[in-house]
Amino acid sequence: MQAIKDLLLKHKLPTTRILEIRRICARTASEVIKIEIKIKEIQYQNGQISFLTTPIIKTELLLRKKEITEQLKKQGVLVSLMQ
Repeated sequence: MQAIKDLLLKHKLPTTRILEIRRICARTASEVIKIEIKIKEIQYQNGQISFLTTPIIKTELLLRKKEITEQLKKQGVLVSLMQ
């Protein structure tokens, strides 16, 4: 009989991948704009991310959209930013 941890290692859960993408996006966006963005402020769906933050931070993110997506691409995350 296999242990649960062995089964989970073999079969990645979709929510685990989504959480990892959100974590990478939060870290990258925070580094680019020099303002902390929490994981819970990022929504990921169908390859698109949207930020659930204040309008001022959203504006800064949209102004630096190209730089953020390039950094994410270097890390292997292909997403597009929603407005």
